[in-house]
Amino acid sequence: MLVCFLCGLEAACAQGKAPGLCRLLRFNRPEWHWLLAGLVGSAGVGLIMPAFALSLSNVIAVLFSPDYGYMTREAHARAAHHTCCECSVRTSGCVSQLKRRAACVLECDPA
Repeated sequence: MLVCFLCGLEAACAQGKAPGLCRLLRFNRPEWHWLLAGLVGSAGVGLIMPAFALSLSNVIAVLFSPDYGYMTREAHARAAHHTCCECSVRTSGCVSQLKRRAACVLECDPA
């Protein structure tokens, strides 16, 4: 497939015209599901830092509250929230590592 793509690209360049974007996207049609998975994954990873910063700023605001009862209730709630977020990030990281290793084993297995 890659060789055919390069031959088509060289033929188009030899004719003096550049291939169109639609034509290039058609060559990548079998990989579109990977493109969408990468897009969703990148968006998820890109949202982790801003979400953590927002949550951490809320924790700092709670810790400077003059009401001790409010501060302890909110601190416990924020700690539970951070624990859930950390567990979900770690779980998704473990799942992605397991998928990667399984794919490598299946790809590298000569049998």
